[in-house]
Order: sequence, then C-alpha cells, then structure tokens
Amino acid sequence: MTSPAVAPLRTALSGLAATFALAMPACAEAPSYCGADETIIFSCDLGSHTASVCASRDSGPGEASLQYRFGHLDKVLVNYPPEGTPPGAVFSSGMISYPAGASIWLRFTREAVRNTVFIAVGDWIPGRVDLIGGVVTETEGKPPEVMACRGKPTYDMHMTFFREIGITEGGEFELPAEVIPKK
Repeated sequence: MTSPAVAPLRTALSGLAATFALAMPACAEAPSYCGADETIIFSCDLGSHTASVCASRDSGPGEASLQYRFGHLDKVLVNYPPEGTPPGAVFSSGMISYPAGASIWLRFTREAVRNTVFIAVGDWIPGRVDLIGGVVTETEGKPPEVMACRGKPTYDMHMTFFREIGITEGGEFELPAEVIPKK
C-alpha cells in the first residue's frame, strides 16, 4: 500500500523535498470526521480533539465543497464553511520548501480567528524522515495556539488540487518550532 504521505508531496515538491516524501513509510489513518462520500484532505488526532478537512468527491471548478471540522472524538464542534460556499471564497493555501524538507498549509479565518492546517516532511533528526502536522489558531492580541498531531496525520493536501478548486496561494506560514522533532 502506498503511504498517504507519498503521492501528494511527490507531485507538489521537487528536489530534496521530493526525496524526503518518497522515503515516508506507510502509516495508519488518523481518526476523521469525513464521510464515506468525501475525500480526506487532512485529518489529525489532537488528543481529546480531532481536526479534519473534507472534500466532496465531485470536486472540480464550481462543484467543489471543502469543509474544516473540529471537535471531540464523538461530537463535531466546528463545521466551516457553510454548505455551498466555494472553497476559494474562504480558504488560502501555500507551500514552503526549506533545507530540511517542505510544508503545505491551508488557511481560513472564522469569527476573527485565523486557522491554519499544515503538514510537513523533513529530516530534522539526521538519518530519519518525519511527517508532522497540526493546526495553528491565531486570535489578535493572543499568542498563537499550536495543536500538534499525535501520530502521523492522514492527508491528501497538494497545491494542484487547491488550484483546481479555486483556492489561491497567499500569505505566509512558519512551521511552529514546538512541532519540529528534536533529538
């Protein structure tokens, strides 16, 4: 079985970052709020919470549906945006390559809180390639809240897909230091 970490990064990244993506081992899927009729774009076990980004299977220009869902394992607390909202109207995305690897992120703002879902692959510890992910929430006047995935995230995040459904690249994102593996 091909790891969910391989295909999206293989097509989205080049050079050194692609080498890291190809080296990722297979991993079990994280819990998800996505239904059987949806594609898991991102899902992450955050401990007592789960964060998921789900896409409709009929994803294409003018047809796509993309939703962020967050909550306790047994109850969705946030389901955003409302059904029928074009993804490009509320989401932005980006990709960052750096010497140790690469990161892809998806962002939206809801009720004055900026939320960024991210995955990253890199060799922060020599001889080992790690896949990490999480959610960063930012509220004006407060320090960012970083929620790291416990275990590996499940994802199918790639810039080609985001462009196809009308999501533009924009903004900046810095991988939070607290999620980067340490020796």
